[in-house]
Amino acid sequence: MVAGSLTLSSLFYNVGPMCLSVNKIFQAFDYHELLKQYKEKRKEYTKHLKSKNIEGKAKDLLGNSTQ
Repeated sequence: MVAGSLTLSSLFYNVGPMCLSVNKIFQAFDYHELLKQYKEKRKEYTKHLKSKNIEGKAKDLLGNSTQ
């Protein structure tokens, strides 16, 4: 778990101030992985939105210049 950058403080943050069972530790580890995946997907999504925004502006310019 330490190799996967799951520390005791991150466990405490994910699980809270309760007794840690084995299930809670694995749930916290899964949550940590899902959070990392979410952040990566969010970055990809914002890049996609920016490119679509630029594409829309270009289409508007091209559409307005021909009229």
